[in-house]
Amino acid sequence: MRRVILGTAGHIDHGKTALIKALTGIDTDRLREEKARGISIDLGFAHIDLSGDLKVGIVDVPGHEKFIKNMLAGVGGIDLVLFVVACDEGIMPQTKEHFDIISLLGVSTAIFALTKSDLVDAEMIDMVREEVEDLIKDTRFREAAVIATSTKTGDGVEVVRGAIGEAVARMEERKIGEAVRLPVDRVFTMTGRGTVVTGTLWSGTVSKEDRLEILPGPRPVRVRSIEVHGSHVDSAYAGQRTALGVHGVDTDEVRRGNCVVSPGDFKATSVLDAEVHLLPTSPRILKHKARIRFHLGASEVMARIFLIGGESLKPGEKCFAQVRLEDPLVAGFGDLFVVRTYSPMRTVGGGTVLDPSPLRRRKRDEGITEWLTLLATADMKQVVEGHIRASGLGTRIDALRLRLNRGSSEIETVIRDLADGAKIFEPAPGLYIHADVLAGLEGRIEKTLETYQARQRLTWGMPKEELREKLGSVEMAFLNWVLGRLEKNGRVFSKKGSVRAGTGDVELSRDEVKARSLVVGQLKAGLFRPPSERDLETKSGVPAETVRKVITLLINDGEITRLEPGLVMHSSAIEEARSRIEGYLKEHGEATASDLKGVLGTTRKYAVPLLERLDRLGITRRQGAKRTLI
Repeated sequence: MRRVILGTAGHIDHGKTALIKALTGIDTDRLREEKARGISIDLGFAHIDLSGDLKVGIVDVPGHEKFIKNMLAGVGGIDLVLFVVACDEGIMPQTKEHFDIISLLGVSTAIFALTKSDLVDAEMIDMVREEVEDLIKDTRFREAAVIATSTKTGDGVEVVRGAIGEAVARMEERKIGEAVRLPVDRVFTMTGRGTVVTGTLWSGTVSKEDRLEILPGPRPVRVRSIEVHGSHVDSAYAGQRTALGVHGVDTDEVRRGNCVVSPGDFKATSVLDAEVHLLPTSPRILKHKARIRFHLGASEVMARIFLIGGESLKPGEKCFAQVRLEDPLVAGFGDLFVVRTYSPMRTVGGGTVLDPSPLRRRKRDEGITEWLTLLATADMKQVVEGHIRASGLGTRIDALRLRLNRGSSEIETVIRDLADGAKIFEPAPGLYIHADVLAGLEGRIEKTLETYQARQRLTWGMPKEELREKLGSVEMAFLNWVLGRLEKNGRVFSKKGSVRAGTGDVELSRDEVKARSLVVGQLKAGLFRPPSERDLETKSGVPAETVRKVITLLINDGEITRLEPGLVMHSSAIEEARSRIEGYLKEHGEATASDLKGVLGTTRKYAVPLLERLDRLGITRRQGAKRTLI
């Protein structure tokens, strides 16, 4: 079923409500004051069932300049506008302001009804027709139907109905989308249904018993009932006027401008980056830091606009800006908004939300113009890639959903495409990092390791935990993934919790080579009676500090082992001891330390720490005074 929302527009008392009643039989003036004064004050609602699967919901808006904010609350989600101009008055001030608003909100299809044709002659009708055609000639509405009508005589009413049907039939099916978003334009209580919120369902599907939330808040709610076009239904879909009976909030906790959303898909924001343009007909310039009225969806919020790159915006110009709101609202990437002056209240421009969760910007932030240009002009694939690049050390789909006003499946499709092209990588399930950021991080890791190695030349490598802290305390699992990539490509080496760049070997000076040769030679020669570390330092013929560093390097390399403070032994000696002791214990079953000391041909001074080492390695087990094989 095709779902379309039609909104009215036009000057006060030009016959919008009367024409809707003629088309639908529904009087959209529901308030007592509207009946008494004969004018629309707030939004009214109706619907038309056309032939086939054509369903049209209608939002009838007030035309008086005092109620522009009410008009704006209703036209945010419309697909088609029925623009009304009375034949006895022609184009009036609110005609022009409504026309500007409809244009700013991106409505692409319009029908122009010249109402009250029974009050004037043919010549006057032609004059008003020419006025309308002149108004629309250089706009997207230049091909729109312009139809003379009279609700008194019925002339042209069916022609308007037919034009609506033809326009709807030409429209593309509205994408339903995954994320639920319903800007609230009305709240009331109904017996048996409790709190009821109404609005145009911008995206998603709502079904009975769904768990949703109302923002700002958030306030969790459960859907108890759904009504579309006056009928109770089990589900409502994007593009339908929808009334939801919700459990979990009272009417005084919800107001016009709130949004009903699916949990986790949107958040309220007080700051957003945008592209702003001023109408060519704007009566004034827009200054940096100006206080404005910001209209998005059903919301009207006071705000200040911080222009990026300039002190003012002239009529007909556009620029990037950061909008800082005095109250939070729900905004999504690509949302269209309207800007009105604080006082006097005039519509002066509008724009597009580019980033609903930005950093606070300065007027001359380097790179911000390039970034916002990407968001304003690129396709969704480039925008997703840009956000992943800008996120630094990775972002997740949930964060992208909040920034891009898109469902998970659409973003996942784009991410798969980017991953296939090696533009992004997935270091952990659901975490994505851009190739450029990854390359920069890998380079930073190598530079950090090289700096460390230059200072600690005889230390084999940098401890991973220290490297992690140097990088800003990234998650260890993420760091291991990056190091794994570097190690696979031969750019780093890892051993015993340390990492080294360049080669796997430490480059030694002449003295260090000499010290290493002497230490290794004396330990091998000493076998189970090795010289002490002190003897090695004093009898090697090179500085003691150099010997100490070489001993540390050999320990880190695993070539020698420190059995206890001051006592080191070559790894080949430990392996020889293991072989002899295993052989002895296999034959005798058990042995004392004294027995094993004899097997090794050494003294208790060396035998005890060596046997304790074998205990720690899980070769032997001490039971009282004796040891057995494990």
